[in-house]
Amino acid sequence: MDGINGITGIYSLILIICLSYVNNFITTFIEEDFIITIILSVSVFLFFNFRKKAICFGGDVGSVGIAFLLVFFTGQLINTTYDWKYLFFFSIYGLDTIYTILFRLSKKQNIFEAHKLHFFQILVYQTGFSHLQVAAGYAISQLLLNIWIINYSASNPLFYLPILFLLVIMHFIRKKQGLAITIK
Repeated sequence: MDGINGITGIYSLILIICLSYVNNFITTFIEEDFIITIILSVSVFLFFNFRKKAICFGGDVGSVGIAFLLVFFTGQLINTTYDWKYLFFFSIYGLDTIYTILFRLSKKQNIFEAHKLHFFQILVYQTGFSHLQVAAGYAISQLLLNIWIINYSASNPLFYLPILFLLVIMHFIRKKQGLAITIK
């Protein structure tokens, strides 16, 4: 999540804590010491990154590294439980990414070129929220969603309600900024 201090770290920390909760209280899918090591590592990184003027950055290598670990842990959880609902632990980033790609395709833009059209970038660069507010907002939103995901079955139609709600909010904020998908 380019250019927003703390967003990848705090989002990753929330996700790994939720995975630890599932591992400890619902079903064991991996050694807890492995999860604790990642929690401590991300916490140390956040000490230097979650601030107005960051001292340390994850960069592409750090982002890919933590993504690999989170996907691995989630894959282990899904492999153990046979429950695909845990993929929604990535919902906030996923909604942002998919919506941005669809928007850029609707405007006939090259999706492989650099841009500042992700929702988190719009919140910082166009609506005036600080990096830390946006990072915290993403983390809190994903935490609340993860609590919902842990407690509800994907076979319940209400399971998808918060995701739909978040998508509608994202669309209307983007629309206000003139950056919403338009269907002709």
